[in-house]
Amino acid sequence: MTSDFLLVPLAIEEFLPLFELSDEQLRERAAMWLVADAKPGFPCRVSLADAEVGERVLAISFTHHDVQTPYRGSGPVFVRERAEPAELRVNEVPIMLQHRLLSLRGYDSSGMMLAAKVVPGAELVAAINEHFNDPHVEYQHIHNASPGCFNCAVRRA
Repeated sequence: MTSDFLLVPLAIEEFLPLFELSDEQLRERAAMWLVADAKPGFPCRVSLADAEVGERVLAISFTHHDVQTPYRGSGPVFVRERAEPAELRVNEVPIMLQHRLLSLRGYDSSGMMLAAKVVPGAELVAAINEHFNDPHVEYQHIHNASPGCFNCAVRRA
């Protein structure tokens, strides 16, 4: 059975105040500016697109799963300096995710993990549908499998 879904990027508003900080102020927040030296290589969690070579990205530790369970999670994310928020259609998977090895994690309404699977990006839609076939899976998170970094959330549409 297939379920309509929507990928949910991080909100640019959470990061805009950081763009004005000095390098020292960013370090105090476990953040820093990097310059993309490869594409792909610096996936932006706001635009859901890889940064272009030479583009500045903010690297920051971000709490992506802010729940009161053992599955609370944070880790590094990149945000492009001039990121335009992704505006995805229902069931759309951006190119950024199509060529990566991904870890998909399904959670119930209390933030407890019910399902997990590692898949090539080309198989992501099937894996999302598989997890959403369980009516207890309320939402999912997509991570890059090798480094483990969070990419975006998945909600039922």
